[in-house]
Amino acid sequence: MLLICVQSGMSVEAAFARVAKEAGTQSIELAEELSLTTAELSYLPDRRIAFENLGKRTGIPGVKAVATALIQAERYGTPVGQALRVMAKENRDMRFSEAEKKAAALPPKLTVPMIIFFLPVLFVVIMGPAVMQVMGVR
Repeated sequence: MLLICVQSGMSVEAAFARVAKEAGTQSIELAEELSLTTAELSYLPDRRIAFENLGKRTGIPGVKAVATALIQAERYGTPVGQALRVMAKENRDMRFSEAEKKAAALPPKLTVPMIIFFLPVLFVVIMGPAVMQVMGVR
């Protein structure tokens, strides 16, 4: 959302304020951090300090990476939108790889419950009619 705001022509301060307002319904903690960063951006003499504080306060690797990207974009004069686009792609890739890891770990976790719960029922369903016919029960 920050990327969309910046690319639409908003300043970084306005983008942080907008994202804080929009994120308030889903994540109160994130909205508070972004609001605090917006306030720091307006009163601190160096924006780099506000971005560093955001990374330190949250402790989340994704947020730290975005803060670092914003610091580097400001320091080296690269477009902020481009830096945010790269960070968004990296965060998506990171979430996707985490989901792949969880999906790969699922079959071994399901093996024992399948053996305990499904196989006995399957044997009863398959062998039940044959056993009843052998015993002569109708």
